[in-house]
Amino acid sequence: MNDKEQVRLATFILRRWQFYELNINKMKNNFHKWQAITFFRALQELEKEEVSLLARMYYKSPTQLYNKWYSAFETCKGASLEEVAEQTGKTVTQVRSELRVIKIKFAKRYNELSNEPKKITLIRDKTNEKGA
Repeated sequence: MNDKEQVRLATFILRRWQFYELNINKMKNNFHKWQAITFFRALQELEKEEVSLLARMYYKSPTQLYNKWYSAFETCKGASLEEVAEQTGKTVTQVRSELRVIKIKFAKRYNELSNEPKKITLIRDKTNEKGA
């Protein structure tokens, strides 16, 4: 996966940050729950300053997009580079450059974790088990 694809993947996943946090315990689909767990594991491996910059961009965004299947706001639009630059006292070019590097690092780790065998038992649907 090249850098451009990794930035695109990271952006796609980071826009779901609040959704993952608010709904991880409600997720009945193992794939979605695995995505959320992988997201938080990859996020934990970033430096505190990197997470802070990503949070300014994606977590604290006021614009949320609604998902009717989960009855929840699933993605956010994300703050503008100008807003983040103003908040951090950096130029837009600096913020863009830093975000690109962080997103690539995050996406690489996310992909590595996604390809690991799923060692975590996510959800057991007792309604499908024999004798239930």
